[in-house]
Amino acid sequence: MSAFDAEPQYNEQYEVGVKSDWLNDRLSTQFSIYDIRKNNIRYKPDPENKPEEWVVGGQHQSKGIEFSFIGRALDNLFVRGGYSYMDTEVTKDNKPANIGKELNNTPRHTGNVFVRYLPTDKIYGEIGATYVGDAKVYPNGNLDREPNDFAGFTRLDAAIGYSANPWNITLAVNNLTNKEYWRSESMPGTPRNFLVRLNYQF
Repeated sequence: MSAFDAEPQYNEQYEVGVKSDWLNDRLSTQFSIYDIRKNNIRYKPDPENKPEEWVVGGQHQSKGIEFSFIGRALDNLFVRGGYSYMDTEVTKDNKPANIGKELNNTPRHTGNVFVRYLPTDKIYGEIGATYVGDAKVYPNGNLDREPNDFAGFTRLDAAIGYSANPWNITLAVNNLTNKEYWRSESMPGTPRNFLVRLNYQF
């Protein structure tokens, strides 16, 4: 197609941020604002029936804020987490009806918080939650189609570990409550699973 012979796809990214330490270095924070613009987006409008057809979609913009922190609440208790807000839209397109639409599978709100406890200097336990907000998911990623509303989810993860130099071992449980959720229209979330990791430090 002649549309595919247009200028190459390229990105523009603008970001400013600040990192700070507080409370005699017991708390560290990072905050940033960003604006990302993807130009000359290529996509397949009908990948099932016309897999060889490509079109140029114009410009997609993502802008938002990110905040993260890590702190020492007690001598043996640590807390870390973060939050992100992202606003996305189609800003240029060869189909005017697509301009202003939210981008595919891009939740506005995401966040996480984890608490780690160290009863001794060799043992730790950690539990935390990860949140992914609601999103619009277009069939096959095609912005010309009517989107489906995907509900957000919160997943709990936990881990315990033991360290005895030069060895350390970790047992992690991902999706602790066996939460059922979807990452996209064709990718379900991973059910509860266990991971054992053994490391040796030279």
